[in-house]
Amino acid sequence: MGSSIVSPFAGISFVNDCFEKLGICKLIDKELGNRVFSYGYQYSEIIKNLTNVFLSGGDCVEDNYTG
Repeated sequence: MGSSIVSPFAGISFVNDCFEKLGICKLIDKELGNRVFSYGYQYSEIIKNLTNVFLSGGDCVEDNYTG
């Protein structure tokens, strides 16, 4: 065995790789356009992260921004 560390969320890595390798992120940003830089995230990042939450068994996300 190698020295790699296995985590319970390792399966999400495969999903993220698919988003990149299949060009899903580029497609999302091409179709939805770019967000204003001050918002901090592109649409593809938001959709990819929501996919991660739901595929990991989550059913909601929270924003604790206090800015």
